[in-house]
Amino acid sequence: MSLTVTALKAQRRTTERVNLFVNGEFRCGVAYEIVVRELLSVGGVIDAATLERFVLADAKWQAKQSALSLLATRARATGELADRLRRKGYADEAVRHALTEVERMGLMDDMAFAEGWVRDRLLLRPRGARALVAELTRKRVAPDTARDAVARVMAREGVADLDLCAAAAGKWLRTRPSPAASDREERDRFRRRLAGYLGRRGFTGDAVRAALDRI
Repeated sequence: MSLTVTALKAQRRTTERVNLFVNGEFRCGVAYEIVVRELLSVGGVIDAATLERFVLADAKWQAKQSALSLLATRARATGELADRLRRKGYADEAVRHALTEVERMGLMDDMAFAEGWVRDRLLLRPRGARALVAELTRKRVAPDTARDAVARVMAREGVADLDLCAAAAGKWLRTRPSPAASDREERDRFRRRLAGYLGRRGFTGDAVRAALDRI
């Protein structure tokens, strides 16, 4: 059965796409750039395989546009962006195409993303290297990339776990009244609370003990 393109009508909501009508019936939406690239025009004759290729090409185009919109909101790791696209319903082939395109455009770099994340955390919410790596892996950064990024930024900024731990401890202490020096039991309880807080922020036991001794 021959398939004849009978209309190409602009979509109202998405101006970059048109509705494709074949043999008088709506078949699918297609991006303008695909129409131009494929020399698609009213009256043209296509086959079923070509129509299927248009559908796949449009799915890839839509996935790319979604990726660009997500990256315009904030930087994301490759894995996180892929997860978001899949949750939007895009098939794996379309997701892979979108990731390749945004990487080619220089809009996605997992190491740069990870280093930026670490810099922000060190500035705003000091955490231990272990916690920073864990945060990055939850953001779908590969573990090796996460560890390298944390090590690079901490070396570049000239900070160590002990320095960050002491800074976090100092910030915690400034928001709480210190126990009386004469109340040893309360002071020990206070120290344990602080140690627990620092441990939950990803600092190692050695860094916590050293920070407590320092302050």
